Amino acid sequence: METINNTVVKKSNWKKRIFYIILICVIIFVGKKFLFSTSSELKLKPTNFEFSKITKGDVKSKVSATGIVNPVNVISVGAQVSGIIDKIYVDYNDKVKTGQLLADIDKSLFIEDVNSSEAKMTQAKARYELAKLNKERIEELFKAGYIAKVELDQAETELTSAQADYTSAMSNFERSKRNMDYTRITSPVSGVVISRDVEEGQTIASSFSAPTLFTIAEDLKKMQIEASISEADIGTIKKGQTVDFTVDAFPLETFKGYVDQIRLNPKTEQNVVIYTVIIKIDNKDNKLLPGMTAFVEINTQEKDDVKILDNITLQFKPEDILMDKVVFPEDRKLSAGEGFVYTYDDETNTLNAIKIKKGITNGSITEIISDNLNENDKVISDFNYKGNKKSSKSPNIRVRPAGGGPRR
Repeated sequence: METINNTVVKKSNWKKRIFYIILICVIIFVGKKFLFSTSSELKLKPTNFEFSKITKGDVKSKVSATGIVNPVNVISVGAQVSGIIDKIYVDYNDKVKTGQLLADIDKSLFIEDVNSSEAKMTQAKARYELAKLNKERIEELFKAGYIAKVELDQAETELTSAQADYTSAMSNFERSKRNMDYTRITSPVSGVVISRDVEEGQTIASSFSAPTLFTIAEDLKKMQIEASISEADIGTIKKGQTVDFTVDAFPLETFKGYVDQIRLNPKTEQNVVIYTVIIKIDNKDNKLLPGMTAFVEINTQEKDDVKILDNITLQFKPEDILMDKVVFPEDRKLSAGEGFVYTYDDETNTLNAIKIKKGITNGSITEIISDNLNENDKVISDFNYKGNKKSSKSPNIRVRPAGGGPRR
């Protein structure tokens, strides 16, 4: 009984072995047919490809950037003298005119300084007048021969010294009066107060530099954007180019402007050279506020009614399995800005490589310059190995020489 069971088991194992051997042979045959087939044996049909049409339209080449909205002219109003802020007459967002009083600094110490310098000036004037009279008297006595020349020289020296003291005292008096005038902080321009940096009772010191008390925007109806442009794009920026921009406060509204200035002082950020481009904008509705972030698109070039193609199609390159099917022009050398697009010839079962020159682009579509392509011509945008529209792109198949793949 045991011998019969062993015989049954052995037959079963042989059947399994034969099944696996046949399966392996089928896999090897199919794999060899799949892997070692050459592109010349590949039978193509239109369904193996996806196509895009050459169309005509308008193209705007743009440079995108970000920048900050600021008033065209911002004035920092400071104090030229130190003291305690006695009174403030304006606040944030107040409109002011040229010469309008903004704040007062406590005048008590400055009044004392004026009085003191005035008294010293009066004393110096008296000494000068006395020295002048004394010199005139001694000069008459010297002419009459009653005194020596040395006394006249001494009188002239005393007069010169007294005159210098008087001049210095007058200067100190004028300076003290000007310092008292500086206690009145006035607006140098007409505009809007956008910043107030002091409070009443605060002590300010102007020992080394004038402290900023107020910031005034001269005209909020005329604003500008300071946009940062990389050195890769700055060559396409020109004065007068139109600009479209948006701000987060009004995401559905597009504002207009124009390039007014390209500043030649670069700065480096993360190893990228950045230039500041000034964009003038009209803010007649007062919607735009200082400090807003603007998302800018500078229109560097614009062409109307030209042949265009989407950029995804321009990126298509035939896979290795298709290369024997591609018919290239005699001159395959590409210059800067040139490339190939591919059309399919159903009759010859080949792909035709057509040399084109790329014009301006907006990032999604590009102008196509070629005499061999016309509107509505179809060019290949993708290869579908299975010929099924729902199928994804074919696997990256490489043709191998006969004899098998590399040994392990």
